[in-house]
Amino acid sequence: MSNLLSDQVGPGMITGERIPNFARLDTSGSARLFYDLCCGQGALILLAPAGWQDGEVMAECRARAEQQGLVPILLSVSPGTQGQDGWIVLVDTDGALIRHFTGLDTAAGLEKPEMILTDSTLRVAWRGTGPLPALADRSNVVPPVLQVPGLFSPDECRSLISYFQQGSAELSGSHGAAGDGVALEYRPDLKRRRDVHVHDSTLTERLMMLISRRLGPELRQVYHFTPSQVEKFKLACYSNEDEGHFAVHRDNSTPDARQRKFALTVNLNTGDYEGGGLVFPEYSSTPVVPPRGGAVVFSCGLAHRVLPVTRGQRYVLISFFS
Repeated sequence: MSNLLSDQVGPGMITGERIPNFARLDTSGSARLFYDLCCGQGALILLAPAGWQDGEVMAECRARAEQQGLVPILLSVSPGTQGQDGWIVLVDTDGALIRHFTGLDTAAGLEKPEMILTDSTLRVAWRGTGPLPALADRSNVVPPVLQVPGLFSPDECRSLISYFQQGSAELSGSHGAAGDGVALEYRPDLKRRRDVHVHDSTLTERLMMLISRRLGPELRQVYHFTPSQVEKFKLACYSNEDEGHFAVHRDNSTPDARQRKFALTVNLNTGDYEGGGLVFPEYSSTPVVPPRGGAVVFSCGLAHRVLPVTRGQRYVLISFFS
């Protein structure tokens, strides 16, 4: 223990440490969130000294990033810094991020470019100036999600699918940042799904009772969490006719969703569709496919996507806990 405590790890961020989420302006003046830029991918962050611009080095680093599927980010204190094609340039005007990453007293102390390599969970895998090492294999990592089979019975699943089919399904949009607020936008390249909101008070009360009694104890046992709020339930359908899918995203990245803690997805059918699996790319490329009536509960901060449905229709119930 004494050897561990006396180890000198040096200033700044260390290997294995998660980079906290941050927002910085890009060269167009738009605010960019780090966790949204790297949604399921690792990052190669190039810390650039003031006034530094070396096209050859940037091209070499960009090629390394592409080989490992990394998001290349150039962080500079100079507002006029321009990156080559493929680089995301963020301006660290006050130098606070560079000081945090390096442990330097001032950003001006950064005399030559330094690189930070992260894995897909955005933990520091390497920091230095030499050749970029290969990332460790994460193919056997299990996503940190809670699976609860049998949350709903087959009859309850059929009843909920019938409610969807009898309702007025609407094209599902996504909330995106717009100025100081959020705006609903429809981006078929990101999301293709149809939703029916549950407005029936009797059905809502029934669902709340089932979730409280069947899922509540699991949330307390696994997460030490009891929801204080449950968002309105919605029934959703990913159909092959619509090329149903949902690109990688997080469920709490917009201002209207910051209060969300956990997401709930309940599979209402299986066997009569193909595709549609739930993937958590920060941890694994293997889809999570619960049985009919089975639930998946996961942190709203986890990046995830729904694979395209290639045959049939996948029906789910969705809600969020805070």
